Amino acid sequence: MFSLPQPDLRKCESEIPVIQMDDDPTSLNFVLRSIYPVERPVISSITHAQELFEVAQKFDVDCALQLLRASLTQLVVVESDPLRAWAIAVRYGLKEAEDAASLRFTPYWVITHLQSWSM
Repeated sequence: MFSLPQPDLRKCESEIPVIQMDDDPTSLNFVLRSIYPVERPVISSITHAQELFEVAQKFDVDCALQLLRASLTQLVVVESDPLRAWAIAVRYGLKEAEDAASLRFTPYWVITHLQSWSM
């Protein structure tokens, strides 16, 4: 990121170079709050956690990843779509969340397929 061409400092208002980033401001806010000793951000949904995982992995922020792992394991229990929760847990290698999601998904899968076989 820092090896990219930098703007001409003579054209900048200050002497501090500005690096343009394409990441979502909410995700960057989460990553920075994970690093600094301030109130930890709330992860409201599994979709939110997935977005945050992408940015935390991109910048290799271990403390943010640890917080996300713990949060995702808790979010799996309340996720309305256990199959989606399982897929996200598998994608990020979260064995505990994967197991919790698969336990929630299995009864749904068995019931759905048993009903289709009985017709």
